Amino acid sequence: MSFYSVLHRIIYNRERKFNVNWFKDHSWMRYSVSKDAVYCVHCVLFGSAKSKEKSFIAPISDWVNFSTYVKRHELSSSHNHNKTFSEDIQNEILQICASQVTNSILGKVKQAQFFAILADECTDKSTKEQSSICLRYLCKERDSINIHEDFKSSIQTSLQKERWINEPSFAHYARPDGQVVQTHCILLSQSSLEALQADGDEKASARLGAILRFEFIIALIITDHILSGTVALSNHL
Repeated sequence: MSFYSVLHRIIYNRERKFNVNWFKDHSWMRYSVSKDAVYCVHCVLFGSAKSKEKSFIAPISDWVNFSTYVKRHELSSSHNHNKTFSEDIQNEILQICASQVTNSILGKVKQAQFFAILADECTDKSTKEQSSICLRYLCKERDSINIHEDFKSSIQTSLQKERWINEPSFAHYARPDGQVVQTHCILLSQSSLEALQADGDEKASARLGAILRFEFIIALIITDHILSGTVALSNHL
């Protein structure tokens, strides 16, 4: 925060100033160097003229009673409403940006015609397994053809495995494009293998363990992504 040029003023025979460390606990604060005062970014942008709470819409520079102003403002319904409204707009902007980036990547992939899907799995800090999906394709740039690898999306694979294993009659999972895919064969096979395992069939037990492994499930998902593009052609033929 050293880039702020904070003004010093003598108030009640004491030198007082805005403390830049307040930003750490109050992310809504914006300090104006020219006015030596603080605003609330949410309330300035989205506050209503009819709101009873006017503090920090008008600049506050009373450093003696500043903490009282801050507590009152953060407890006000108008501040909390404006803060939530601001966050919703930010999320919407992020979603629009993500959609624009995704459409740009998919446009390049369609032009390339041929592409590969790359998947890599890791466990995050909350011990949830996440798989990142990337697209690898050829892109013609001027007089050369270059290989591009672009991130498409991430999937929480631990939830997928629970769905595949626990649902009694069929499994479904969400693809990166949001489409829900249903499959019956894997769990029908699982039910058959479980029945054989209960009868003491050792081979069935080994095969059951194999189809419940993460590597098998993610390979099946990736294969579905690849072959789903040929469904229309297969139906036509």
